[in-house]
Amino acid sequence: MKRFILIITLFVSVLAAVVAQTDAKAYTVETVPNVRLTDVRRYVSDPSGILTPPARDSINAVCARMEQQSGVEAAVVMLPSIGDEEPFDFAQSLFRHWGIGKKGKDNGVLVLFVMDRRVVRFHTGYGLEGTLTDALCKRIQQRYMVPAFREGNWDKGMVEGVRAMSLVLQDEKPAAHSSGDDDTLAPFLMVLAIVVGSIIIISVVGRESTRCPHCRKRGLHKVSSERLRLTTGRRVIRTTYLCRECGKTVVRDTPIDDDNRGNGAAAATGFILGSMLGGGGRSGGFGGTFGGGDSGGGGASSGW
Repeated sequence: MKRFILIITLFVSVLAAVVAQTDAKAYTVETVPNVRLTDVRRYVSDPSGILTPPARDSINAVCARMEQQSGVEAAVVMLPSIGDEEPFDFAQSLFRHWGIGKKGKDNGVLVLFVMDRRVVRFHTGYGLEGTLTDALCKRIQQRYMVPAFREGNWDKGMVEGVRAMSLVLQDEKPAAHSSGDDDTLAPFLMVLAIVVGSIIIISVVGRESTRCPHCRKRGLHKVSSERLRLTTGRRVIRTTYLCRECGKTVVRDTPIDDDNRGNGAAAATGFILGSMLGGGGRSGGFGGTFGGGDSGGGGASSGW
C-alpha cells in the first residue's frame, strides 16, 4: 500500500511539472518586452521573473558600465519558452528587430536564456565577432553559466556569465568566480563613502569655524547675522561672533551669489549621488532604444 501511494505521489509530481512546463507562455519576437523603451538604464527583459530583482540589478549595472566604457550595447532576455522556434533563429530575429548595437559599428550582443529548451545563447553583432569570438562565447558559457544552471541557480549563472562577457569586451581578464553581489553593492558602498566623507568634512569645518583667530581656542559663539550689500556691489551675510574664552569679537562675511554658484558643491554632490543611484550619467527613468545594429549570426549556444 505504501509503495502504491509513493508511486502515485511521484506520478502526480511529474505530471504537475509537465503541466507547468506546458503552460509556460511561449514568447514571440514581437511580444518580448523591450525594457529600454521605458527606461534606458535597463538591459534585462525578464517578463516571467526568472531572475531575482538583485540579480537583474547586478546585470543592469554590468551592462551599463560596459556600454559607458566600451560603447557595446547589450540585451539580456530571460524567457520561459519560445515555442517551436529554434534559439538561433529567435535570437537572430530579435537582434535585428531591436537593432542591438550602434548603427555602422554593429557592436551589440544579445544573451538569450530559454527555460524550457534549457539553453543559453550569445548572439553577437558584426563588429564584435573578432573580439567576442564563437569559441570564447562557448567557453564563457561552459565555465561560468552551465555549472550554475545545472544546479538550478539562474542568478549565479547569468550574473557571472554576463560579467565575464563584459570583461572580455572591455579588454579585461575575467575572474575565476565571484559572488555576484559586487555590482549590486558597489554603488551603495560608494554612496556610503561619500556620505561618511561629507560628514567628516562638515564636522572638521564646523569645528574650525568656532575657533577664535585671536586665542586659537574653539570658543566662538554666534551673536548676530545680517544681509548686507557692500560698496563694491557684492552681497554678503555678515555674522558676528563673540569668543567666550578671550572676549574678542570676530566678524565674518559670507558672499551671496545671485547666480547660485554658491550651491555648486551641493549640486555636484547631488549629481554624483543621483548618477550612482540612477545608473550613471543617463537620465533616470527616460525611455530610449538601441542604436540600430545588425548581426550576421555570430556567437554560440550551450545547453544543460
